[in-house]
Amino acid sequence: MELLSTDNQSYSKAHYLLIVILFGAFLTSGCGITIPKYTSIHSEQPPNYYLGESPNIKVVQAEGATRRMQDITIQELRNQSRSRGHFTIENSLSEGIRFDSRDGKLVMTGKETEVNEEDVFIKFNVIASMKQDKRTTVTRPAGTLGLQEKQVPAMVTIMPVAFTLTRGDEVLLNERQYNGQRVWTIDENGGGYPSDYRRRFEAAIGQAVDKFLTEITPKTVSQDVRLDYSDEKQKPMLDAARDGQVKQAATQLEEYVQNNPNSASAVYNLAVLTDALGDYNQAIDYYDKALSLGGKDYYTDAKSSCMRRMNEQDAMNRIDTAGNPDSTSSNIESQDSNSREEQNSGNKPGDGGEDIEWIQNTLNSLGYECGTADGAMGPNTHSCIRSFQKAHDLKVTGSINESTYNSIVRETK
Repeated sequence: MELLSTDNQSYSKAHYLLIVILFGAFLTSGCGITIPKYTSIHSEQPPNYYLGESPNIKVVQAEGATRRMQDITIQELRNQSRSRGHFTIENSLSEGIRFDSRDGKLVMTGKETEVNEEDVFIKFNVIASMKQDKRTTVTRPAGTLGLQEKQVPAMVTIMPVAFTLTRGDEVLLNERQYNGQRVWTIDENGGGYPSDYRRRFEAAIGQAVDKFLTEITPKTVSQDVRLDYSDEKQKPMLDAARDGQVKQAATQLEEYVQNNPNSASAVYNLAVLTDALGDYNQAIDYYDKALSLGGKDYYTDAKSSCMRRMNEQDAMNRIDTAGNPDSTSSNIESQDSNSREEQNSGNKPGDGGEDIEWIQNTLNSLGYECGTADGAMGPNTHSCIRSFQKAHDLKVTGSINESTYNSIVRETK
């Protein structure tokens, strides 16, 4: 009995010790280690066709389908652009501007004053069509309880809308077609057209307009960036930033950094908040300084994200000799303005006839990552060109000018 009592006591002590160890481990994992906290950084990614900071966008010509369908297209353009919150589109059909193609060039008529760089003109052509595709079906519930399924033949409403888009004297799009469509079953309403077929036309037009606006509207993206909470003195400022008071917190943290210039966490956190405020160049400087003071691994990740945002912003803001990203060369001639000098007929990059696909292939072969050679001056291509320019002590613009082009040519010899 005495031996059993001793064993029981030993078991109780061991059990108690195990509980203490487990509880201590819980405290260590839950409270002893600082939980990473983040702040959201909002940035804009460039669209395929950048229209500038404050474009003056006008619908000046409408064709195709019926007048009602044209009015619906204009209404969708105005409503959807307004809801996206980046720019507004106005109905300017009364100005009498028209676009025609002559000798392979887009000719503008009816414009009394010279076109400004911020002027953006839209022409569209609505092509309404209805077709029945026997391969198109819709799955519907079947059976008494609706637990079974049946395939019902369907009709497809297709609404192609072709857009012509110009910015200043540049042609960005020329009769580019965007297809909107809606599917409906042919047995609705006893067969034939459904009672709401007009709404389906409108919905298809809205989808085509949405595809078009997606190509010209910058997209706002959010990304969470980790803050460094290792210094308790910074906690009130960082908490304020996470609550939305980023600018105020950045001001306080800047003063803190002045008093603690060797604090890697303070400089890093200031970099994150500066990044969140959109001052990417200054943020990069802070990130570099924080890393030089012995930063942590996630400092490097935050800096890389900031550099990507900065490159995307540069792609939107840069309007130089290479023109707009993904744009075609300028070829609008105005009948109502003074005659302009003929463009240089040379086909050399930087003169308006650049072979972007050749440049992409060449830079890829030289070890610069342009991605797929698609002939479009997108963000990847601009970033690739910047890398080449930095490596060859050229002016870093991200676009092809004569000096950059000549340098690329020399590298291929």
